[in-house]
Amino acid sequence: MFVRLTEAARARLQALRAAHPERLPALRLSMACSACGGLAFGLAWETEPDPQAHRIELEDGWYIVLDPSLIPYAQELLIDHTETPYGEAFVLLSPYGASSCFWEE
Repeated sequence: MFVRLTEAARARLQALRAAHPERLPALRLSMACSACGGLAFGLAWETEPDPQAHRIELEDGWYIVLDPSLIPYAQELLIDHTETPYGEAFVLLSPYGASSCFWEE
């Protein structure tokens, strides 16, 4: 399996979907080099799906879209949701050592 969701992430996605039913149940996965030289993932709402993008089906009707070149890096990705001193965040954990947080509005 490419991407897994924790129960906390699944519950938060369900709440976000209920609060924003007009949005697609899709998340865009991105990746960039971080300032420390490692990899950093990003996660955002997908507004207009790109027909060239790869689509990974998740539970509960959600899916992730990503550029096909990112497929090797997305394998075994775990998406969690947590509360931090700065607010709530999705945390992306990868065996490749790349992680990042998506801070909600």
